[in-house]
Amino acid sequence: MRQRRQAVRGRHAPPIGSKQNIAEREREQNVRRAIMLASGVVGALVILLVTAGFFFNVYQPPRSVVAQVGDEEIRLRDVPEYVRLYAMTTGNANVDPRLALDQAVRAKIYNWQASSLGVSAQQVDIDLELASLWPRRPYNPAPATDSSDGDDAPVAALTPEGRERYTKFLAAFDVTEEAYVEWLRSSINARLVRQHFESVQPAEMEQVRLKWIVAQDSGGAQKAKQRLDNGEAFEAVASSLNRDTTYADSNGDVGWFPKGILTELDDRFFAAEAGALVGPVQTQFGSMIIQVVEGPATQPVQDKFRAILGGIAADEWYADQWSDHVSRYNFDDSDAAWVISRV
Repeated sequence: MRQRRQAVRGRHAPPIGSKQNIAEREREQNVRRAIMLASGVVGALVILLVTAGFFFNVYQPPRSVVAQVGDEEIRLRDVPEYVRLYAMTTGNANVDPRLALDQAVRAKIYNWQASSLGVSAQQVDIDLELASLWPRRPYNPAPATDSSDGDDAPVAALTPEGRERYTKFLAAFDVTEEAYVEWLRSSINARLVRQHFESVQPAEMEQVRLKWIVAQDSGGAQKAKQRLDNGEAFEAVASSLNRDTTYADSNGDVGWFPKGILTELDDRFFAAEAGALVGPVQTQFGSMIIQVVEGPATQPVQDKFRAILGGIAADEWYADQWSDHVSRYNFDDSDAAWVISRV
């Protein structure tokens, strides 16, 4: 029976060389080619997607430029070291990567532009700063001669023991000595810039003589105002409520105060009559009640206020440098997450 069915099928099957058989084989070959082509395309797409994922998630991010100061680029891969530098120099273990990047830009600006003001950190400054940061580390003061003027300048050289501890300290934070020294150089340059602007402040300025009370909060300032309105002496109120021990004495006497520090109040100070009260008002020093005692008059500027004026001028100079020389600053949440994963 089986042989009969096979014979029947054989009688109905097209001849091997017939057109119908050839066409069927061509169709089968075309289907196989199409399947192979589709498989190749899918494979290529998979490889492309994997490659693209690797490029955009692994290869490209650390090479992307997140900031540029002049011609110098800061890449994302550089930021983890800046985070570690900031942590080791401030003692803050939880550093915002954005803050670290800001400090990196700051360092490059000061190291590049401080010389435009005629100031610049020298190697002797860095050596002495390094030694001062390791007060319990032994070091050998060694004289060095500056060939430019022939004066002897002390150079603090760490002993082998001090050098070993210093090297271990850098290794503990995974920071190179070159990066640390440049960071240190920028701190010195920032200080020199501030000192420069302090030195160029005028010796005398138009000023008013003030007394003030810096209260703990706005409520405290209101209480001080009520006591003064009730006729209590300014000195008595200041002695009990004034929290400022830096610029005022125990009676709240500040002395002669120049324009440019509390700029939002300058017009009120310099237009007020002697004995007038200003406030309560919120300032950079806190919640304040201020009494104009005397002035305006041209008077010598106190050192403590020259320092503030110099700091304000230095901050304005830095803001100008940032505006003029930082041509790129692109740092988003994904960049911050990448940095945190590498620290």
